[in-house]
Amino acid sequence: MFYYNAHGLNICSELYFPELIEEDPGNKFDVSIKFGFDYFPNQNINKLNFNNFIEVSLNSNRITLFWKEECACTIINGKKILINPTHNIGEDLIRLIILGHVLAIILHLKGRLILHANAVNINNGAVIFLGSSGKGKSTTSLALHKKGYNLLSDDILSIKIDKDNQPIVFPSFPRIKLWPEVIENLNENPYSMPKLHLDTEKRSYFIEDNFLDIPIPLKSIYLIKDSNKVGINQIKSQKALMEIVKSSYCYPIFDNDKVSENLNQCAKILKKVPVKVLKIKKSFANIPKIVEIVEKDININ
Repeated sequence: MFYYNAHGLNICSELYFPELIEEDPGNKFDVSIKFGFDYFPNQNINKLNFNNFIEVSLNSNRITLFWKEECACTIINGKKILINPTHNIGEDLIRLIILGHVLAIILHLKGRLILHANAVNINNGAVIFLGSSGKGKSTTSLALHKKGYNLLSDDILSIKIDKDNQPIVFPSFPRIKLWPEVIENLNENPYSMPKLHLDTEKRSYFIEDNFLDIPIPLKSIYLIKDSNKVGINQIKSQKALMEIVKSSYCYPIFDNDKVSENLNQCAKILKKVPVKVLKIKKSFANIPKIVEIVEKDININ
């Protein structure tokens, strides 16, 4: 067995995850990952679209995930993951699904707010970047990491609202998913780094140092938008609320009660944390300017 910690969860796993930091085994585990079959293909089940590739079936205390119609794994009681041992998906893709969709669902079941976002630590506070895929969340957080700020999370961000309604951001693991051209801009060789899976050119960029592994308070939120110039703008509260809700990772599988709970969590964050628009003109030449204006804005506030 392998033992890890990610998003504040203690994990024991039969599957090795090079993306995660190995921990000494403890006495209590929040999540176990094993190989085993819990899905019967002849069952008549309803599936929900999680995204363009993943479908999910919800059945009492079991949540089964499918990749292009094939069963990948099942979550049982929000704490046990059974990997289908007969899958033809590929181990790299199974790991990607578990570290993304599966952990997001488990964290959601534990009451966390899960956002499609990146986060870094600036002045002992989590600064997060929201935006749809391809908007520059990973590139921006990587640029700040290269400037000396701790990476907290890439792509999947988990937030716990504490008893004082303070949002606390939990670290994920020291990896950023990057396209080859972003890595080449760092004068590094992307082709020496592993693909996320066989069907993509995107790479796993491992952070060897400067990764923060403790939870910290949420300090500021930036919504990344395309623009013809770099800058930071204010945003109205109602618009900010809807943008945070829209970035909720598990939103496609919410029932009515979960929609209400999610909206309430997002509203609590908005009362505590400023939300602004970070305008980005896509060009590697603009990255130093983006870092500069974020640093200035954080230090002013």
